[in-house]
Amino acid sequence: MRTWIPSILLATCLLGPACSSGPKYKIDDMLLADVAVSEKQGMLSAQSEINQAKEELNKAQSDLAIAERDVSVADSELGQAKLEVSKAKADLELANGSKDLNRINQAKGKLTEVELARDVADAKYDWQKQRRRHAKALIEAAEEHINAASSRYEQEKARLAAAKGKQPDPKFNVGEFDQQANDARGKWDSARAYAEKQAAEATGMEQRFNQLNQKLQAQRGMNNAQQP
Repeated sequence: MRTWIPSILLATCLLGPACSSGPKYKIDDMLLADVAVSEKQGMLSAQSEINQAKEELNKAQSDLAIAERDVSVADSELGQAKLEVSKAKADLELANGSKDLNRINQAKGKLTEVELARDVADAKYDWQKQRRRHAKALIEAAEEHINAASSRYEQEKARLAAAKGKQPDPKFNVGEFDQQANDARGKWDSARAYAEKQAAEATGMEQRFNQLNQKLQAQRGMNNAQQP
């Protein structure tokens, strides 16, 4: 059974990508227009959840835009850090040719520093890319949440229609709406679990970045102390 609601569907489609995977089974809101608002608490609750899920999607899309920018910045920083390593290696070769131990030791210390800086930049780049993956996972989770809440909205309408003795379609079956809502909830649960996994991996990469950065600061402090 599929009851189309052109105006409602159009509005939903304009609000986001979740429309394409929205509920299959729907009931025209007009069927329940004569039912008291006090008896539509389940529907109103589901509508509130739909709005919440749409805000989650907006936030996730904003996070993705920020992550995309940060990935680009980190990529540039990594490229610059690699150039610094090449320069430091060349400086060490020149120092070795001078046979001046002080100059050689300074060049070695500088190379160690810039290699650490490269590792830090590399770790930061990996972290920012993981943040981007997490943001994309949050978008998927929000879209599945919209679908789950929309399916629950249709389920609440189906249950109310049955309770009021209304039949929107000759093959009307509340069980189909129940199954649709359960399936959508399962997909949302899976998407949330995946997003949580991506968040945990991002946290681990951030910790690695911070640890390497601490080593870099210590090396810089040591190099500065050895300056004549």
